[in-house]
Amino acid sequence: MWTVFPTHLVAGDANLDSAASEHCAVELLLDQPTNFPGLTTLPEADSLSRQVERLSADSYITRQQAAAVLLEAGVQAIGPLRRTLTSGTLEARLQSQRLLREIHDRRTTIAWNQLLQGHDDIDAQALPHWNAFRDSVGDSPDSRRLYVDLLRRHQEMITALSGDQLCGYRLTRRMNADPRQLHPQDYVRWTGVLLQEITSGGPQPSSSTTHSSLARRQLLAALSGESSGPTLLFGLTPSSEPTLRFFDSTQADLLRRLIAVWIRCRECQIDTRTLLSIAIRYRCDEQALRLCERILDRPHDNPQSITMALLASAALEHPRLDGLLAKYQADRRISQQWKLSGGEGKALQTRVQDVVVALRLREKNIDPRTVGFHELLADPSYVYRYQSLGFRDESERQRTFSLATNLLSGR
Repeated sequence: MWTVFPTHLVAGDANLDSAASEHCAVELLLDQPTNFPGLTTLPEADSLSRQVERLSADSYITRQQAAAVLLEAGVQAIGPLRRTLTSGTLEARLQSQRLLREIHDRRTTIAWNQLLQGHDDIDAQALPHWNAFRDSVGDSPDSRRLYVDLLRRHQEMITALSGDQLCGYRLTRRMNADPRQLHPQDYVRWTGVLLQEITSGGPQPSSSTTHSSLARRQLLAALSGESSGPTLLFGLTPSSEPTLRFFDSTQADLLRRLIAVWIRCRECQIDTRTLLSIAIRYRCDEQALRLCERILDRPHDNPQSITMALLASAALEHPRLDGLLAKYQADRRISQQWKLSGGEGKALQTRVQDVVVALRLREKNIDPRTVGFHELLADPSYVYRYQSLGFRDESERQRTFSLATNLLSGR
């Protein structure tokens, strides 16, 4: 079992100058919630007010005794301590800031340890966006460890995720990380970036709009790029692949679920074909099938999107695949045109109907290459590489179609 000792939220932040740090600290302490469980509630309010007054006493022992009583009082001491931040002596204000931080840290420590010990009654206010994280990946010992590891390793995530909901002041600074530069197996940091994007869907301060938009574009580029994004490999282990020495299959699966939720949150904001490529890459099958249906329900959509959705539907064994193929069997629109590397002569031209014919042959356990798709290459995610489908000229296409028709009809 881990013992968690959280650091202060403001003190030591290298990204804030001293003046800003002092301002943030005061705002933080003024706006902290007061209804958190797990702390002792002892003296009366008037007694606590007297103890707060003793924080500015001339005697060091008197000040220390008062601080001990206030710290022990926990939640009940927050009100008197907050009032001192704006009306007390300099010594009392400094002592009040320190005590309020310690009370907050105790609360956070209790919440983290309750989480790791499997308690159901958790002070969720001390855990920024724990409910959103739990709803995304599930509530299990593994998900709880990943969440606490996120907050332990990246303390700035507390402020970046919670904003004014927990910390009591608006802090528009986001995680200082370009997703395109993250290590592919740093699942904790990837979790933080995705969780931040999932929970940032609502209205944001105008000063953070530009930064939010940039961060969103960076994340989209990272997840859709072939050479970036987290490593979520299936069937490989660190022993079978040395480059995966940091691979954690449990954390990878939790991250896959988080990507699925991110896709669902962004379906109305990002190009469907781009989201489909991400869903296929990270095996978010439920989201991928829904995106395929969205594309294929629009017959006049981009032919490249139609081609991609048909191949993805075949790879995912869509229950309505036959009907979808029949819907597009006469679609003569050109979806791709490729000049194969090392190839001679005309480029390979792919029409939507070419994809339909190749997939119908596959359904009948007929290798399309034996029928005329001579450049066809397999693809682990889309059945066939879409750039390898198609023909160099129309006569070659018609010969293949004629032979395919005979084979499919049983002649």
